[in-house]
Amino acid sequence: MKGNMAQHIVTETQEEVTKVEQTRPKKVIRTTTKVVPPLVTEEPPQKAYNTKKAIFRTYQVLWYVLGIIEVLLIFQTVVKTRRSECF
Repeated sequence: MKGNMAQHIVTETQEEVTKVEQTRPKKVIRTTTKVVPPLVTEEPPQKAYNTKKAIFRTYQVLWYVLGIIEVLLIFQTVVKTRRSECF
């Protein structure tokens, strides 16, 4: 994963365009434009979607398992409490 991060270095290019108007020859208008490529250039959208989907599914399974464990612990506590009240 660290190798992929090195590939996502953003480079900036700067163009400078000088325009001279014919109505006033002494006035020079300078326009500067920065061209920055998008951050995600190499990874296709479908691959990014599949990666995010897999991560989301992993979180869902993890929370499902933790929920089941929590319900079992609550059930165990209730059963122990009921048993101690009987005597």
